[in-house]
Amino acid sequence: MMASKRKPRKRSTIKNADAIDRIDKMLPPIIENVRIAIKLESALETGNEVVREIRGDAEHRPHWYGANCYNTVINSVTLNLALTLARLFDPGRKRMHPNKRDVASIPLLLRLIKQKRCRSALAKRARDWTPRIAGMASLHEATVLREIDAAVAVYTGLMSNHKGRSAAATLKGFRDKKLAHSLIDTVLKLLPRFEQLFLLLNTAMEITAHTRLAVIGENWEPEDFRRECRRQGKAFWEPAIRAVIEAEKNSAGRGLSPRVA
Repeated sequence: MMASKRKPRKRSTIKNADAIDRIDKMLPPIIENVRIAIKLESALETGNEVVREIRGDAEHRPHWYGANCYNTVINSVTLNLALTLARLFDPGRKRMHPNKRDVASIPLLLRLIKQKRCRSALAKRARDWTPRIAGMASLHEATVLREIDAAVAVYTGLMSNHKGRSAAATLKGFRDKKLAHSLIDTVLKLLPRFEQLFLLLNTAMEITAHTRLAVIGENWEPEDFRRECRRQGKAFWEPAIRAVIEAEKNSAGRGLSPRVA
């Protein structure tokens, strides 16, 4: 007796209007998560930069009691940065069709935005960006198509490069397998390396800038936002760390030593 043939799976397609609606809904939380990641990375980098400046050439100086709390803060910032990036690069659960995954992430956004029907719809919509300015419709349409291609190329470049694939895989493994089942100290040891986090953040920044222009016609320079975040970080960390070290010196001079818990 011949085995019965399996019924082919039904294609989980969505209407063009629904696809564009998903793109419109996914982009704002992606932008917000990129902004959060930039803030976290800036706080991390400026804090470590200030410590390096104060330390100078002395590898193990300064010896300051407050460094214990500082390290806790930096570890928390790093953990939060990794989680934010994990959300941005989360492809969703494989057992569920991409069109049904309730995730706002770069892979899912690009999966839709690069489809011919979505490209055409977004390009057509862009023709009405500046209806009162004659001769701009074709320019806006070309801009959308160019920015979509650029965003897809950036992601393709990340995933076709060994370092990029490794960074994305390490981050996903960290989130899926380690975070929910490990103590915090163990989790911190399994975090992706700093250079992997920075690579993924830079990629997310570039993709978001392209897609923001393609989808809503807004030109955003994430590097400008990063520079401002780093100015704010430096404005906080430098006086804060120097003040803690100075206060400890004054306490030591009066014969008061910090208590160790």
